[in-house]
Amino acid sequence: MNNRELFRPTSSYVLAYLGFFLFTALAYVNFLDYGVTSGAVTSIWCILGAAITYQIFLHPAIIFYDEGLVIINPLTRHEIGWHEVDEIETRYTMTVITHDRKGKNGKIQAFAAPAPGRYHSRNIHQSEIRGLNLKESRVIRAGDSPRTNSGAAAAIARSRLDQFQRFNYTGTFHYRFLFNSFAILINSVIFGIGVVALIFAG
Repeated sequence: MNNRELFRPTSSYVLAYLGFFLFTALAYVNFLDYGVTSGAVTSIWCILGAAITYQIFLHPAIIFYDEGLVIINPLTRHEIGWHEVDEIETRYTMTVITHDRKGKNGKIQAFAAPAPGRYHSRNIHQSEIRGLNLKESRVIRAGDSPRTNSGAAAAIARSRLDQFQRFNYTGTFHYRFLFNSFAILINSVIFGIGVVALIFAG
């Protein structure tokens, strides 16, 4: 796969590191105020909180290639070839509408590229939507604005899709779905350890 481009909002990094800081501070304060036992138990639950924070904010991303894209959500991973894409929309998130060989359509939403609230549509300027390859220029969603996460991701996706179709590339990147069972396992193990620690500490 060629020309890799990673999309992850800056706000995701900010929220993730803020969460890590708060969980670390909570564990540290418990060690100071309530001793080693209470601090250790709190640390286990803080680790669980940090793991969930990572899975929600830092794990999700969109990776663009010349041949297709990869949508990474907290618990799922979708690998999609551009030849399988019918449309890119931004109603709730950046969403890829796909088709398969049987003609069935599917919608795959990107957790890393959410659309803004309705109020944002009032602030969209006409100059923002120039060159974005929108099919219906009369109906402009707030999520199409390049100032939004969904709009920025959709603009990259539409540009890559247009390039793929223009140069008639062969579709070598086919759809594949993966479930993030490792995240469930990690959370379950940490949760179990936390419950056991609470029982023994009590």
